[in-house]
Amino acid sequence: MDRTELRAILDEEAILPDAYSLEGGLPEDRLCIDEEYGQWAVYYVERGQRRQERRFATEDEACRHLLELLKAAK
Repeated sequence: MDRTELRAILDEEAILPDAYSLEGGLPEDRLCIDEEYGQWAVYYVERGQRRQERRFATEDEACRHLLELLKAAK
């Protein structure tokens, strides 16, 4: 799975776009996915800080993890 496929699934699941960022960065109170230095990071942004960060070797693994987190928070 890549971020394009993930976005389609999130739309189907009616998960609000303000709950996540598929472009990384530090958008407040969102789960994010970002590619950095050949790895993929999934994290939550709170008060401008990355929290609960996990790193993955592939985009597929990171997308699947982000999807699980968003479904659990729904």
